[in-house]
Amino acid sequence: MSDAAPRVLQPAVLRRLAAFGIRQPSPDIPLHRDLVDAVERLQGAPEGVLNQALMWAWLAELDRQGRTFAQQKTMYERSLGRAIVRYRHEGEKSAAVAEKRAEAEDQDVMDAHLAYRVAEQGVQVARQALMILQTSNDNWRTEQANARKQDSFHADHPAG
Repeated sequence: MSDAAPRVLQPAVLRRLAAFGIRQPSPDIPLHRDLVDAVERLQGAPEGVLNQALMWAWLAELDRQGRTFAQQKTMYERSLGRAIVRYRHEGEKSAAVAEKRAEAEDQDVMDAHLAYRVAEQGVQVARQALMILQTSNDNWRTEQANARKQDSFHADHPAG
């Protein structure tokens, strides 16, 4: 642990992160570090360039979340399977009933199921962020095309 003072981020960086719901970025969270790096590194760059960098950061986050999701789902399925086997061994004849009991009564199964669902949400959030950035990039490109068209029109039809 470092005794260094926390890093102070520029207001523009904080505003950009706030657009993703990140109000207090943490240097311990890889996504936060990646986003801060991209915004600081590309200050003054065109919006489209910044959006692309942010999309790469969110893509890395999607990869991390996907791996966590796969691990948590595997742990849930393993926990559920063990509980079903245990209930069957204790005399439960129906596999379906043993499964329902495991889901309702076994704390390890419930905890694993919750972790799996939370990880699933992490994947969905990263996907949504990527979709939002893509839409933002599309809007930026449209604005740029409209500005070029307007400039071209004014060059072809000078006021006068």
